[in-house]
Amino acid sequence: NEKTILITTAIFLIILSSLKLIVGLQLASQGMINEGIENLTDLIKIALIYLIGFRLKKDKLASVIIILLMMLTGLILIWSGIEALLNPRPIIPTVQAYMICFVSIILNLALMYLKSLVGRISGNLSLLSDSKDSGLNVKISLGVAIGLSFAIFKIYFVDALIGIIIAILVFKEGIEVLKELTVTEEDFDITAIKVMADQLYDDRLTGYILASIRRENMTRERLLKNFERGLFLGRQYYIGFADFFYQDLGAKIAEKHLDKLFNGKFVEKLGNQLTLTPRGLQTYYKAKAKEYKDRAKRVYVGPRIPRGLVFFLLFVISFILLIIFANEINHWLMSF
Repeated sequence: NEKTILITTAIFLIILSSLKLIVGLQLASQGMINEGIENLTDLIKIALIYLIGFRLKKDKLASVIIILLMMLTGLILIWSGIEALLNPRPIIPTVQAYMICFVSIILNLALMYLKSLVGRISGNLSLLSDSKDSGLNVKISLGVAIGLSFAIFKIYFVDALIGIIIAILVFKEGIEVLKELTVTEEDFDITAIKVMADQLYDDRLTGYILASIRRENMTRERLLKNFERGLFLGRQYYIGFADFFYQDLGAKIAEKHLDKLFNGKFVEKLGNQLTLTPRGLQTYYKAKAKEYKDRAKRVYVGPRIPRGLVFFLLFVISFILLIIFANEINHWLMSF
């Protein structure tokens, strides 16, 4: 639920910000120091979501404040990046720094997905906005990792330059989201705020619409009517699963998605009947192939080692080896 997500986020932020500030100061990496400070300011955003969004029930106000703070962070990053660009300082790349960047990317990707999924399920606008902020943290961590890689070859200005580029992109995205949030209540559409978990929803809804049209050509009105009837029956038997975990799913949202498929040239009209274009037909077959592949994996054909477990073990072993041989690798990095 929403509160669990907030508590988890706060714990991760405290751990990550502490590690980034300590390592950033040791390495003199402006990017990592900025990232640590940004993570600390995220704790303020978590408090705002709880106090304004949950306690005062002012979800939209909390979202606007979160996006404004995200844009302010972007401006601060631009300013500090310009300073670092004009006065570049040597950065010492280490294994520890790369590990922190990697852990930060993984955790923030997970938080971004969970916030967007729970926010979309519950219709919580402030969580959707905060998922954008987790996306900012992912971009910053990637930028720091790239800056560290260039620092191996004594090219130090890239760290600051990438930080400036990321900050500009974040500021631009903040303006776009703010435009969506500040429209009148009548014109506001929560689905206009695009988040990571939307891909899950879009894939399922796209699959349903394309499969319906492939099964038999039908009018737009009949498709939407069938959708509403199927959704009604699905809610009786499958509760939230029928809604693809999406709040307020109905014919209106399905119609918007159908319009997107028209604009993307997946669907076209022949007379008054809907039909799939070659592009739509290809997407339909890809979706079916994925479905059958998933079904095939569930068929028991005897004991086998799951591929996911193999990758996980390889990751853990690699992580342990990096920790053990960190000093040797650091000496090697400094030899360039």
